[in-house]
Amino acid sequence: MASPIIDKNTKKQTTEDKLFYTALDLFAEKGFMNVGIRDIANTVGIKSPSIYNHFKSKDELLEKIYQHFHKLAQATNLKNDALLSTIKQSPPREVIEQIITPVGGEAEYDTIRKILTIAMTERNRDDRAKAIISEVYHSSSQRLTQALAYMQALNIIAPIDIEQFVSLYISSCVLPSSLLFGADFYLSYEKLKARRKLLLDLITEKHSK
Repeated sequence: MASPIIDKNTKKQTTEDKLFYTALDLFAEKGFMNVGIRDIANTVGIKSPSIYNHFKSKDELLEKIYQHFHKLAQATNLKNDALLSTIKQSPPREVIEQIITPVGGEAEYDTIRKILTIAMTERNRDDRAKAIISEVYHSSSQRLTQALAYMQALNIIAPIDIEQFVSLYISSCVLPSSLLFGADFYLSYEKLKARRKLLLDLITEKHSK
């Protein structure tokens, strides 16, 4: 069964897509363990047994959500690997800004934040969730650290404490502290962009004068 990839606001959603995004919303809002098949079915507007025509269980729905995240993460990693090879030819601010912007931009932002909220609340009981949090932290840290270190060596960004900057970026934009404690927390996309701008200003100020 293919993972749903249609935007939740499109009119072309299949029943499987509706079940996927409804489960995503409910799991993020109430917690996986507090949501039943009947809750999902009622929200979509179908009878509970009909769900089994699309998903074998509630856990299979959760697995599809995790798979969707890994697909987005893989696309982000491929994009960032390509960007790292263009550092010498591209403006530093542009490269860094693209590295810290997830694939899909605002369209996928809400989905990503909800999946991370689910993963944070499930990480102590589900190794799949724990793996997602680890992947987010390490992939975000590694590529940003690599890019900043290379740019600093070429003297094309302002001198900064890279480890401290990356830690600040992770804690303010990727895995905010309230999310780490399992709170129902979402930065609006506009607030996220504002935070990223402040961080970008810190490292590109030298070349904006």
